[in-house]
Amino acid sequence: MLTQLLRFESLYQIKQPSFIIFLLALLSYGVVINADVLGQGMELLHINSPYRLSYFIALTSVLSIFAAMIFCVNSLLRDKDHHFDGIVGMLAIKQRFTSCTIAVLMSTLCVVSILSIGLMLGILSPSLDQEKISQFTLSHYLWPWLVFVLPNTLIATSILVAVTLKKQNAFATYITAISLFIFFWVSMMFIGAPVTGSMVFKDPSMVSIFALLDPFGTSAFFEQSQFWTPAQKNEQLFSLSGSLLLNRVIWLSIALAVFVYLGKVVIQHFQPSENTSSDKRKNSRNKSKIINAIPSFVPAQFKKHLAAPLVITDTKRLKFQLLALLTLSVIEIKQIVGQWAFRGLVIFVTGLAIVGMLMAVGVFSSGVFSGRYPTTVLLVSYSTEAFTPLVTAIIIFYSAEKIWQEKLLKADSFIDSSPVANATIYGAKLLSLFFIPLFLVAMNIVASIIFQISNDYYRFEFSHYLSLFYFVALPVLIQTVLIFFIQTRIANSRFANKYLGMMISAIVIVLLAISNGLFGFEHPFLNINKLPSLLRIDSDLVGYGEFAIKFHYLAGFWGIFALIVAGLTVLKWNRGEWYKTSDFSGKTKSPSYNNDTKKQTKSNLTQVYLPASLAGLLAFGFFIQVNIPVKSDYQARDKSFEDQAIYEHKYKQYQSLVIPQVSEMKLAVDFYPNLKSYSVKADYLLVNTGNEAMHEIFVTARVPLQSIEISGATVLLNDSTANWSVYLFQLTKPLLSGESLAMSYQLSQSSSPFAINKGIVNNGSYLNHSGFEPLMGYIERIEINDEFERENRGLTAKATSISDRKKLTDKGKFITQKRTFEAVLSTSIEQTAVTSGQLIKTWQQDGRNYFHYKMQKAIYPLVDYISAIYETKSIEHNGLVVEMYFHPEHGINIDEMLRATKATLDYATANLGPYAFDSLRILEVPEYHPFGGKATSGIVALSESLYIEDYNDGADINNTARNTIHEVMHQWWGEKLAPKITQGEGVLVESLTKYMEAVILEKMYGNNMARQLTKYTQRRYFSGRAYARTAEVGVIDADHERYLTYGKGPVVFTALKELLGEQKLNTAFKQLIDSHKLTLSATTDDLLSAILDIANNLQKGLIQDWLTKVIEYDLAINKAVVSELPDGRYEVVIDVKALRLSTDKDGLVSEIGIDESIQIALYRAYPGRRSAKALSITNQLINQTNSTITLIVEDKPGCVMIDPDYTRLDKNLSDNISKIEDK
Repeated sequence: MLTQLLRFESLYQIKQPSFIIFLLALLSYGVVINADVLGQGMELLHINSPYRLSYFIALTSVLSIFAAMIFCVNSLLRDKDHHFDGIVGMLAIKQRFTSCTIAVLMSTLCVVSILSIGLMLGILSPSLDQEKISQFTLSHYLWPWLVFVLPNTLIATSILVAVTLKKQNAFATYITAISLFIFFWVSMMFIGAPVTGSMVFKDPSMVSIFALLDPFGTSAFFEQSQFWTPAQKNEQLFSLSGSLLLNRVIWLSIALAVFVYLGKVVIQHFQPSENTSSDKRKNSRNKSKIINAIPSFVPAQFKKHLAAPLVITDTKRLKFQLLALLTLSVIEIKQIVGQWAFRGLVIFVTGLAIVGMLMAVGVFSSGVFSGRYPTTVLLVSYSTEAFTPLVTAIIIFYSAEKIWQEKLLKADSFIDSSPVANATIYGAKLLSLFFIPLFLVAMNIVASIIFQISNDYYRFEFSHYLSLFYFVALPVLIQTVLIFFIQTRIANSRFANKYLGMMISAIVIVLLAISNGLFGFEHPFLNINKLPSLLRIDSDLVGYGEFAIKFHYLAGFWGIFALIVAGLTVLKWNRGEWYKTSDFSGKTKSPSYNNDTKKQTKSNLTQVYLPASLAGLLAFGFFIQVNIPVKSDYQARDKSFEDQAIYEHKYKQYQSLVIPQVSEMKLAVDFYPNLKSYSVKADYLLVNTGNEAMHEIFVTARVPLQSIEISGATVLLNDSTANWSVYLFQLTKPLLSGESLAMSYQLSQSSSPFAINKGIVNNGSYLNHSGFEPLMGYIERIEINDEFERENRGLTAKATSISDRKKLTDKGKFITQKRTFEAVLSTSIEQTAVTSGQLIKTWQQDGRNYFHYKMQKAIYPLVDYISAIYETKSIEHNGLVVEMYFHPEHGINIDEMLRATKATLDYATANLGPYAFDSLRILEVPEYHPFGGKATSGIVALSESLYIEDYNDGADINNTARNTIHEVMHQWWGEKLAPKITQGEGVLVESLTKYMEAVILEKMYGNNMARQLTKYTQRRYFSGRAYARTAEVGVIDADHERYLTYGKGPVVFTALKELLGEQKLNTAFKQLIDSHKLTLSATTDDLLSAILDIANNLQKGLIQDWLTKVIEYDLAINKAVVSELPDGRYEVVIDVKALRLSTDKDGLVSEIGIDESIQIALYRAYPGRRSAKALSITNQLINQTNSTITLIVEDKPGCVMIDPDYTRLDKNLSDNISKIEDK
């Protein structure tokens, strides 16, 4: 019998539309993956590299959750749904459920495995770059299948089968599947996996925990491969060891235990006698629940109508339909609320929101960086981040339940014969679905307020909380209408199937979410229900800004669209034969009368409602279209490529023209916050700094100019697209070397809902000079970089760039010298406008504030212009005025910022030379700008987020102080020393700043904070290197690769401080600044030369290696023992392993000799993260792989560590420390 049942169940699953859809979708996805560089950091990998294959196969195996979910409810609940359980219950219970379980397992395994077939087929495409395809190796496909696909299918199937059989409820299965997926995604977020967009893995302790907790093993996979280089990923297959092995053993054991539980416990639950009695008890309970179903919130005037039967003779009247709508809505909502699953769902969603709140305040940051105060804006942003996808998934299920419940209960004939209009029935079901997101939003608000109270935070912004019902819930409500329409149409088709409807609606929603618009366009009308997400752009300074207005417009448009969809749903609503042939009084009519009645019932929809709604949609659409600028970003990707190709084809000929430099600039910048606009009038003095005479000047503007003039020149060419404008000036008289001439230009920019400029807002406008300044010459970075797109447009392949610090970048060609600067800023009467320079004068005119700034010396020209309503605080420190500008409600961290500022000024002045400007202004800017802070001459702009961080929460690193130190240090590295804009400039600007950030933190808070920052910086380097887009180079050749400039560089300079001594190293830095402070000429060659000048011959080899090569270490304490000496002192014998590794240009790693001093630290006990006072730290010469070191100390140590300050780049720091055993 088992064989026959298994054959039947297998054939049943294979014939299901859901099986075929899953199969085709994953097969297609496997083929498509190879068509583009999908996945983070895949640019340097072969298309069929073992890591890339494992990455996609492992992640896709998680889809076994949803495949198993569909197959479970299809197979295990089929008999119950069709009321055949009484008949098939006569069959052997064990064989029946065993066959179903095996069929579900095999079906799920089949659809998830098909991805591997798609990956194999994908590499056969002739359009692929054959150099990116390595030799076919079957094991690279089979191994991840064995480790991930097969076990994950067993795990997901066991859990979902158990829940389905135990609860006999599709919703329970559905919620379990969603919960498993959410847990998987939360695991990815907590460890900082690349699939979440993170470039730095979290603390190793956090990663190791989730490597075991993640049921699907993906966290363990990422833990094992987190620091692999691209070369390793192209060759190396992951191993079943460590956390991954333990994870697989744990979760497969759980799956086995669940299957045993199924056989011994669950199946016994389905014995016929018990089943019958339990059903009777359940029915009895359900009947008792229906009595007195009127909730307390219903107004008293309606209760009398709801308490008594609806006996109304004129059923066509609006009063009857409204009362029926209210009655049915209450019943439908109560039906949802009465389910245990919904209550569990509320707890689950609210719990997930609380997890988001904990993440927001930094609880899950492993205590590395400071947390944040639980402001309303912050909690709302994080707690509702997963709201839309999660609640949409819930709506998909409940929509199916509402559509199919009467049919499955055999009550559809009764509903069809009722005198209730289609619109009433539909409205009641839709309102009950609307109840779900609205109720969950309300629970989120309650949870947020309780969370704030529990954290002693009592500044509640109730208006902001209430706005969630609009900004968060409304998109879900619109989506609900669309989902209900899709499932209704499936239910009324010849392919009617509850789960097919769920699957198709889910696929449609996913496609709408991930697409960038139909046919590659970005136009909002082609992105159904894509309202702007307001979660991470909310700001206490700005609010939602123009994004809220854009939301209003699109919410109105898609809201009307939803009304049309709702009307079509009612129009196509399927009723039984009685309703079609009777009037509401129950008197049967003739067919001709019935036709007239049908026409009458449809007339209101087709003649009034739908035309009116369509007219409203067109009117709203026209209004939106009028408000979309002609030159907007809503263009096809191909159109953007075409513009780039045109630029290169037409204007490459001007690349060789001599480029003038700007020596003086005077500007008038006018802010109009209420109009969301600004204007610029600029007067420049251009100088020919070259040796050749200039006859023509080519200008490229990235924003439209109202006018541009060059004295003594005529315009030969003026061309523009949505992306650029070009001007070619013919000089009437050649501009000889050293000569100058005047240039002026004007522009005006505004922000509108469909062309949002985050820089110009109602409060907190932030502009950088580079954002609007036209550039001299042909701009190479406008060119297309993608080789395939270049070839398609007839462009020659671009030459591969090589290390050349003599070659200037586009920006460097235009900016080769510092400029004098003067500016007059104006803004609205209540705001303050700030830029670089000494404040010469302020005045008011025509209801506006004016501010005149002037620099007394030439500066690096890319300054900031800021306007906002600020509260200010000023101090004088050693003769320098430091001014703080901040939002009136964000003053809590100002004193700490000032403390960090003073410490930075003192250290930098003492070691690098005097501060270069007349004042220092530190200003708060809205959080949504893509930086924590940014420095220009005499100005520091800090993100709003730093002003609401809780730096006293005991974290390893005071992030408020760290960011302040970093940006103030840029007044030396980046401003006083403005390097030549070429390869390696990021090292001089960022790496040196990051290094000194740690040094000053150590001065302020002790060695341990600096150690933890360097440890994090190391992790940042190794994590970033694993997902690099280009081959790694030495530090001095870094070209703004952040993992090098922000990660490796600071660690290398920390090692140089240990090697040379802090004071000696600072001497070299000061010499570098003094030599280049007046010009933009310093390069990393100059930096290397300055450091080598202070080093001895033994040190120079290490310096060259660290700065010019790709070097890393593998340090470890193998064993350590201690014994007491006769004199009371202690002898410690330490076995040390020390490998020095070099990576060549092809990514191949080889061991090289080691001969250097490395610190060994002894501790009384295992050092904590926040306190690590050493008994002794000594430098030990290590010149071989395995060494034995003997130390004599006064106090008995309990722990030993090699390289305690993390100065050597070592991706495995866990074995650098060891307990000391007694001899």
